[in-house]
Amino acid sequence: MSMIRYFILALFGGILLKIYDDIHDNNLYQTFNLTKYKHYVNAYLKSSYMLVFAILGTNFPFLFISHFLANVVTFIGSKTADYGPFEYSGMVAVLLLIPFIKWKNETHINRSIGFVVCTVICAYVLDILICEIEVEYSAKKLISRVFFTLFLVIFLLFKNFTVSNSIIASVLYVIGYMGTSCIFQVYLLSNKHHIKNKNRKKQKKMSALKCTH
Repeated sequence: MSMIRYFILALFGGILLKIYDDIHDNNLYQTFNLTKYKHYVNAYLKSSYMLVFAILGTNFPFLFISHFLANVVTFIGSKTADYGPFEYSGMVAVLLLIPFIKWKNETHINRSIGFVVCTVICAYVLDILICEIEVEYSAKKLISRVFFTLFLVIFLLFKNFTVSNSIIASVLYVIGYMGTSCIFQVYLLSNKHHIKNKNRKKQKKMSALKCTH
């Protein structure tokens, strides 16, 4: 029972991060009538995520390592402005957790190391070759993320070997992230013209206000 709450938290952490990513990157505040509360929404999602990751990162060493290395690889490979102040500072700030990580909690170290290596490679392949970094949403991106999410769900349900709790938590984290991404991809692809028109009207309104000052 004690591990289940951490596994649920891992799933929730991935969901939280992707909700922030997609609402922020696609400027969906107006679409979801959140413009008035934009700063509060951002602050809640970011602070909640950092708290969740602090809990997970200290209890699951290889979740911390795989997450950090995947972010470093993505940062190096990114050709766009995907890494803003929050992403960059978060990547550096998590290093403060290192003295508090419970390394003794880790079991099946060889498998965990293999998982970390695979995670970093997958992050590189998905971001550089498959997911079209310069495009926030596309059919290609949706298909790749649906496939990856299903693969991870099948892995958890039908694995016939023992893995560490770090790997289970890491997989649940990625499922939460990728599953939420799939939902946003479907929504954005289905409403892309409506969202573009809303954002265009907002930009025109802001430009008009600037001209009056």
